[in-house]
Amino acid sequence: MSFKSDYRKVLGAFTTGVTIITTQLDGAYYGFTANSFTSVSLDPPMVLFCVKNDATFIDALADSKVFGINILSSRQEPLSNKFANPALLNEQRFEGLKMSQSELKCPIISGCLAYLDCEHFKISKAGDHLIVLGKVKSFDKYEGDDPLLYYAGGYRGLQQ
Repeated sequence: MSFKSDYRKVLGAFTTGVTIITTQLDGAYYGFTANSFTSVSLDPPMVLFCVKNDATFIDALADSKVFGINILSSRQEPLSNKFANPALLNEQRFEGLKMSQSELKCPIISGCLAYLDCEHFKISKAGDHLIVLGKVKSFDKYEGDDPLLYYAGGYRGLQQ
């Protein structure tokens, strides 16, 4: 095995939730699947996520200055796969999707477990990714299913 492959397996031992990060710019929606999301601070309320340096999402975020975090339910695995598919254009990812808009005009995906509406605060380069820090402006938690989890390179449920 190679260092990179072994390193990836070690990181896969950490179970994460799965999110879809969204923004909008000039009426167009942008989004991608991310499990690199975490809370940073309660006072002030801040979160972060990581995204590849070359993601088209970054260009839209740089102009919109806002993003949303959709925390996915266990029923949303197909949606996670759709937003993780690099072959799909942003328009294709949002086709037929039931959603509403947040106060900051970011897409809120129907059926998600929770949602955070954020203003972009800072972007830092870190290797082949960018760390995006945001100030949470509003949020909501919805009643629903179990969370969608990711472990060892695959989706999991709380009972697995």
